[in-house]
Amino acid sequence: GKGKGKGKGRMDVSKCTACHADIKPADRFCSGCGMPIQRRPDVADDGKGMNPAKFKPSGGAAPPPSEPAPSTGGIPGTYEYHKPGSGGEKSKKTMTLTAGGKVSFKEEGETSMETYVVTGDGTWTLKEGSVEIHFPRLVKKNKMKRQMIVNMGSEHVTENDGLSIPAASLQSAPASGGSRQLHKWLRL
Repeated sequence: GKGKGKGKGRMDVSKCTACHADIKPADRFCSGCGMPIQRRPDVADDGKGMNPAKFKPSGGAAPPPSEPAPSTGGIPGTYEYHKPGSGGEKSKKTMTLTAGGKVSFKEEGETSMETYVVTGDGTWTLKEGSVEIHFPRLVKKNKMKRQMIVNMGSEHVTENDGLSIPAASLQSAPASGGSRQLHKWLRL
């Protein structure tokens, strides 16, 4: 039901904070835009808005390929993703995926409290209709708009983070330009 209890009963479907697509309780990544699902505060959190259990590599995971995947399926290219300023947070993500399986990522954003830039390099693979991206290290540099606590705002490092993006959303990504499209990956 729609009760607020923490039992194992049926849970309501919620919405992605980036693109507003429906997400199910078991989803780790949005099926619309591929962004990691940010759970509510009742989920374990490391204080930086990330659930550390969500990005631990599994013991049986194969290491990233050292050679390019046999088929890149029209994925390589540079993409951007605009999230408008609804709810006080806005950002622009830019990522470049190479035919050799490398990816570089940058997100520039702003909330009511801070401005920030997240950067990182990693690897990507095409697996079962999904582009799986792994970042050994992402660095977030932020600057607080109002200094409330001495030394607040600086640099934060997240290890072993990642994205899972439906391959079709990149393969059919419209060209950026003209009217700015929001909540979807656009090809630059």
